[in-house]
Amino acid sequence: MTYLGFAVPVESLAIMLTFGVGGAIAIIAIVTSMARDMTRTRQVEQTKREVAAYVAEGSMSADDAQKILANLPKSGGCSCTRKA
Repeated sequence: MTYLGFAVPVESLAIMLTFGVGGAIAIIAIVTSMARDMTRTRQVEQTKREVAAYVAEGSMSADDAQKILANLPKSGGCSCTRKA
């Protein structure tokens, strides 16, 4: 067994490094996905509020608003399974 001046063999150090880097990548992917989903949800909700304001002031009909809102992605889910 070869040691690098630590009490840990090189083979064990390589395994720990592999799991450490893999874990860091997984955490970054999870955080990035959560941030993307929060941003998407915030944008959808903002669009719904804006459309409701346009309908309330009379510059847009309720039918037009319904068409716009029907095309928004559903919040809390993946939009990849939506049919066009």
